[in-house]
Amino acid sequence: SLGNHEHAIATFNECLVLKNRSDPDGTPMVLTNLSISLIEIGLLKEADSILAEVSRYFEESGSIDRVWIQASINRSDLLLRLHKDTVGFYREIGQLREIIKTGFPESVDLMTTASLMEIRTLRSQSRLREAMEITAASLASISLTKAFKTDVFDLPVDFQTTMSDEYIKLMDMRSSLL
Repeated sequence: SLGNHEHAIATFNECLVLKNRSDPDGTPMVLTNLSISLIEIGLLKEADSILAEVSRYFEESGSIDRVWIQASINRSDLLLRLHKDTVGFYREIGQLREIIKTGFPESVDLMTTASLMEIRTLRSQSRLREAMEITAASLASISLTKAFKTDVFDLPVDFQTTMSDEYIKLMDMRSSLL
């Protein structure tokens, strides 16, 4: 069930055994998702170790895809939470937002995840103007998506869940900044 990270960790570990046997190239996705649960329950060093393994895979393969982006977002989160490297966090998350914007514009969920992480950090540092600017830009980006109309919330079924969820998350953040 949603939010049950201990159960998710056990399930991801079972998936790893199966993936290693049948589809080793799918292992980074499972490891990346496992790292999310580890981060959520505060096992930051364990998540860092797993993400280092994922990074090695992508360095060797030379590919960049959604899994690489999510793993990189998770590593940025650890720069802040585990390593207390605020400068590194802002550098990495800014680069990721640019990569998503230029190379994966359809990945609104990843852009929202990265943006919200940066917005929350800015807010925690009382940098509200910058947080609002990123919030406004993120909302505008979603609004420009072909299938999204903010005035009537008229979305095709395949965009409805992701797009409306991302929009609502950003609007909630905007409200908290006002």
